[in-house]
Amino acid sequence: MQRHKVFPETFLRITLLLTSILMLSGCHRTNCPGYPDEYMNWIPYVSGSEILFTDGSDIIMLSVGETVRSEPYKASSWIIEPFCHSDASAHISGNPDLPEIMIHSMYLIDQAEEADYNYTIRGDDVRDADNNILYTGSADFGFQAREGKITVNFSKTVNLLDSYYNGYKEYDNVLKLEGDTTLNYYKPWVYQVCIAEGIGIIQFTELKNKKVWSLVEE
Repeated sequence: MQRHKVFPETFLRITLLLTSILMLSGCHRTNCPGYPDEYMNWIPYVSGSEILFTDGSDIIMLSVGETVRSEPYKASSWIIEPFCHSDASAHISGNPDLPEIMIHSMYLIDQAEEADYNYTIRGDDVRDADNNILYTGSADFGFQAREGKITVNFSKTVNLLDSYYNGYKEYDNVLKLEGDTTLNYYKPWVYQVCIAEGIGIIQFTELKNKKVWSLVEE
């Protein structure tokens, strides 16, 4: 019986042809938007601006440093259709560096539009005599905006406060969030934060000494 040889060049050409056909038939391309304007309402900071908080006697002066916002882009995926995502962030700090506020948001388009937000407020750790951290110098507050609703933990709907007076000014559409204070150790140094739509943080409260820091707009 005579055997036919398949030359390496011919085999390579057939492989490349089949691969190209599969990729062309299975590749999905999508034009993804940048981070949308309407979701910037919950991360409204502008680079170079200054923010002042007071507890009635002391003052915290912070500056908005780098802000980032994703631009439109093209996404591709083989076999399955890609989903789009984009990011926005802001970094706020003082002189000295603490306290520091870091905000990040990711916008997703999968089955529905959704923006996930995380506010981190950093300060100094508070320790006991044995050097155990009683109050951690990092407090995280997360929430989501989806289909005209605000949720926490991706499931619990939170109603915005129609109006909220922070001691210096009244604000509309305010989101009030609280952290877990039941732990014996690693309690958040800030346990409550109020965020006004289109403004940002208008008030935050320390856990240990119950100091309330309110935004003062000049």
